[in-house]
Amino acid sequence: AFTPVERAQGFFKTDYEINDHADVYGNFTYNHTHSAAIEAALPFDSQVDDITISKNSIYNPFGTDFGGLSGVNPDAEWRTSALGERTPVADVSTEVMNLGTKGKLGLSDWEYDANVGYSRLDYTQQNNGYYIHTKLQNAVGPSYWANAAGAVVPAGTPGAIPTCGTVTAGVGTPIDNCTPLNIFNMFAPGQAPVVAGVATNVTNVDSYTYKAAQLDFNGTVFQLPAGAAKAAVGFFDESQEGNFQPSPLALAAAPLYLSCGVSNEQCTAPTRGHYSSREGYFEAFVPILKDLPGVESLNFDGGVRYASYSLFGSTTKSEGKLEYKPIKDLLVRGT
Repeated sequence: AFTPVERAQGFFKTDYEINDHADVYGNFTYNHTHSAAIEAALPFDSQVDDITISKNSIYNPFGTDFGGLSGVNPDAEWRTSALGERTPVADVSTEVMNLGTKGKLGLSDWEYDANVGYSRLDYTQQNNGYYIHTKLQNAVGPSYWANAAGAVVPAGTPGAIPTCGTVTAGVGTPIDNCTPLNIFNMFAPGQAPVVAGVATNVTNVDSYTYKAAQLDFNGTVFQLPAGAAKAAVGFFDESQEGNFQPSPLALAAAPLYLSCGVSNEQCTAPTRGHYSSREGYFEAFVPILKDLPGVESLNFDGGVRYASYSLFGSTTKSEGKLEYKPIKDLLVRGT
């Protein structure tokens, strides 16, 4: 019987006896969380973000260029409040499963335990409140006023259309799919659709997977005058994999990896890694003497473990241990 909270979380657990020799056990948990946060609007730095506000923009009243990564031009800095607050929204799902069987082998008192495990974490975060770098650069670059036919006209001409592009010898060369942005006053009338045209969000996806399988045996090997000699042997295999895939807009560009398709604070790179290991062990317990004068018990305990790691090779470790009890309440051990 499970509580309503356990049922809502997708909790399942069982331990079922098949027969006198085997039990099946397992558990499965699933959890999903959805969370969001609000941060202040994106800080805009025309030099760090490598955005050049052209002196030839129809909305630049200062007659000089601003920004650019070279640092030659004066810097322009403010918060791009018209894009809204930055709102990271995260969805996280976790799944954990373990399934196994254990019981007797039917050979003396030998027992076995076999199980497999699997877990996965999926993390998706959407970051809102950003701009597309190329679109913003075009929108604050050179621009001019044009009539319905596309000809360059003076500012203030009735019906004049703001147009992205350059003017050479009185002839304009427009940039397709671009509308000039008044970055000095993004809340000015008519600017809302222009701001929306350069805005975007960034969605990054991260996942982690763990897999494992284990098989163990233990029981009596033979009988000695001092008791039963016992042994245990087992095998263990596990692997882990992580995979971070950022939005294509957030992929940092060579050679300096300081810029990407959006504001620099979101620039990153994909990361992927895999790690696995395999292990096997053998342990033995051998009672040598027992219940003799001056010897309450004398036992030998030894083992060897082999491990192979995908990242850095393999190793074998061994251990031997002698335990001597001259009387019941005194133990001397050498390892």
